[in-house]
Amino acid sequence: MQIFVFNCANSRMRRFTSGVIYADSYPNTVFKFNFNTPDWDISPTKTAVFSYRGKNYREDLDENNMCRVPKEVLHEGYFLVSMEDGQGLLTNKIRVPVAPKPEEFTPDTPGGD
Repeated sequence: MQIFVFNCANSRMRRFTSGVIYADSYPNTVFKFNFNTPDWDISPTKTAVFSYRGKNYREDLDENNMCRVPKEVLHEGYFLVSMEDGQGLLTNKIRVPVAPKPEEFTPDTPGGD
């Protein structure tokens, strides 16, 4: 499994970990979100919004602030990701590049822990 970390402070989100995200890597690609400001503490739900070719795919975060990246966005090129809390708090969108799936790809390929 590949885990990629993003940090959120108020409405600003940044990618924290580096590494390559590969096409067709579902369900082995997971995003973890760190919330570094108290405004996110009062949110009953936190949802990652993944956008690909004009369509949005929402994934609620689990108790560890993690979610799987939807298979619908894991195509060669890129997708966008942002966070929302359901009460009006939104982050910027991050462009996430997606590399072609290598022939030797396995879930343990280096790219994020």
